[in-house]
Amino acid sequence: MLSRKEAFEARFKHVWGSSASGLSIVSATFEEEHIADDATKSVFANTLAAEAHEVIDVQKWTHTCLTCARATSNYMKHAQTRVTWVTNDDRVAELIETVIERTKVEDLNIVVNQMIAASGDYIDWAK
Repeated sequence: MLSRKEAFEARFKHVWGSSASGLSIVSATFEEEHIADDATKSVFANTLAAEAHEVIDVQKWTHTCLTCARATSNYMKHAQTRVTWVTNDDRVAELIETVIERTKVEDLNIVVNQMIAASGDYIDWAK
């Protein structure tokens, strides 16, 4: 597992760095609620996040340009579940690997944002 983590970090470390707060917000969107729940249980079982927020029935809209002129189309994909975790910058790669390993979703939609500010007490608690 350590070699997989190192390979993952070597390949994707340019996507995130270290923030002033030392914390990151990792968001993922799942097709089914029970898969999102399994991911969160696994993240907490491995103490990879301080907290998680789950939003159910997130409507995903996409826009397609059919001819790139006037004919355009908007369509909605079915409702999804979005989970957001707050984690230490150093544990982002491990969190992503754990979620992918647990859910078996290789092309998971994941976004990582660095938390630029937080109270000192919250940072200490979250780390």
